[in-house]
Amino acid sequence: MKRKSTIILFITVLIILIPVIFSLTMQANPSAGFNTIHTYMNGSKLNIDTLIYNQEVYVPIDAICSYLGCSYEIDEQKVIHIAKDSDKEKISEESYRNTKKANVTVSGTDYRIMIDGFISFLTPVAYEDTLYIHLKHLVEFFDMSMKWGFLKKSVSMEKYPEEYVGTVNGEKIKARAFHERYCSRLANLVITDQAISDEQKKSLQEEAFSEVVELVLAAQIAAENGITVDADTKDTVNWYLESTVSNFDGIEEFRKTIEKHGVTYPDAINYFTYGVLLEKLKEKTTEGIIPGDDILQEYYLTNRQAYVNPSKAIVQHIIIPAKDENENSYSDEKVEQQRALAEKVLERIRAGEDFEALQKEFSVDYFSDTADYPDGFEVVEGQLAIAKGFEQVVFALEVGEISDIVKTYRGFHIIKLLSKTDGGRQPFEQAKGKIAEELAYSVKTNRFNEFMEIWKEESVIEKAFD
Repeated sequence: MKRKSTIILFITVLIILIPVIFSLTMQANPSAGFNTIHTYMNGSKLNIDTLIYNQEVYVPIDAICSYLGCSYEIDEQKVIHIAKDSDKEKISEESYRNTKKANVTVSGTDYRIMIDGFISFLTPVAYEDTLYIHLKHLVEFFDMSMKWGFLKKSVSMEKYPEEYVGTVNGEKIKARAFHERYCSRLANLVITDQAISDEQKKSLQEEAFSEVVELVLAAQIAAENGITVDADTKDTVNWYLESTVSNFDGIEEFRKTIEKHGVTYPDAINYFTYGVLLEKLKEKTTEGIIPGDDILQEYYLTNRQAYVNPSKAIVQHIIIPAKDENENSYSDEKVEQQRALAEKVLERIRAGEDFEALQKEFSVDYFSDTADYPDGFEVVEGQLAIAKGFEQVVFALEVGEISDIVKTYRGFHIIKLLSKTDGGRQPFEQAKGKIAEELAYSVKTNRFNEFMEIWKEESVIEKAFD
C-alpha cells in the first residue's frame, strides 16, 4: 500500500512538472519552421532559406544582403555592421536555399546589428551556425515593405511607391518624410480626445510640410557648410533613438505605436538625422551670437523677483531629540521628559553657563545636515531646511543671541545665532551673467529662425498637393 501511494505521488508530481519542463525546454530551445514559405522581391522569387520564428520571418544575413546589394562585417564585440551600398560580388543563388522542410531548433544570440552606423534594434537568431535576421524590419531600411501572401504560404517585398509632396531647390521631398511629421502632429491631437475636423487636418498638413521643408533645406545648407552625416552625427542620432525607445519601454512597443500610423523605425532614424543636422547648422551659424544689454536689462526688469539674494545665517543649536536614531517617535511621556530636559539646559545657559560646553554634554543630533557641523551650520531664508518655525526664529535673532526652546519634528532646539547676512535684490551687473546664460538659447534660436526665413525666401520651394 505504501509503495502504491509512492507511485501515485510520483505520477502526480510528474504530471505537474511536465508543463513546466516543457516550457523551460521551449524557452531554452525555441522551435521554428524551416523553409515552410517562399519569398518574393519586387515580383521575383528568391532562392533563400527561411525560418518562421515567433510568427515572424527570418532569413540568412549573407543571403538577403546579396539580394539587397549590401555587405556586412562582424567585429570583435559581436556587432554586425551592415552597409547598404555595396559593390560586393553576388554569391551564387544555388547556395541560398536548402531543399528540406522541417521544424527546427534555433537559439538566441547576443549579437547587435548596426545598419550604416545606426542602431537597428535587430537581434539575429542562429540555426546551424548561420545567423538569421528579421526580414520585415530589415527591408524597411531599404525602403521596402513586406506582406504575407495567401494562407501565409509566402511573403513578398515591394519597393515603396516613389511618391513626393514637393521639392526644395530641386530636391524631392519624400511622401514618407512628410507623412511621419503629419502623423506625429495627428497623434498629439488624438491623445487629447479632440474631434479632428478637416480644417484641422489641413492645418496639420501645412505645418508638417513647412517642417519638412525646413529640415531638407537645413540639410542642404549644412552640406554647404561642411556639416555631414559623419560618425559624430550618427552617435547623436543613436542617442536620440535609444532615449526614445527607452521612453516607450522597448523597441517592440515603439514599433507598435508608430506602425499604427504607417511609420517605420527607419523613418524615425531619417527624422532624427535631419533634426541633428539642423541643430548642428544652428550651432555653427549662431556661434558668437549673445543677447545684448538691452535684452538683458529688459528681462531683468520684468523678472526682478527672480534675482533676490536670500538672507543667510550661521547658527549652532542644542537639540534634545523627540525621536530615536531610526526616526521612530518617542512616547508622549518620553517627549515630555525631553522637553523638561531642554528647559533645564536653557535655564543653565541663561544662568551664564557656556553654550558649547552644554552642547557637548546634552545635544543628541541624529540628522547629518546639522550634526556634521557642531561649530555652526548655514540656514538660508526660504529653503525651510529644518522647519518654518525654526527658520523664523533664526532670522528674528540678533547676532550672539540665544533663542527660547523651538519645537520641530526633530525635537527641542536651543539656537544660538553666530552671524547673519541680510538678503536683497541683486544689482543688474551681478545678475547679468546668469541672465545671459538663461537667454542664450532663445536668442540663438530666434536668430536662426530669422536665417531660416531668409533661406526659404532665397530658395525654390514647390508643393505638390493642395
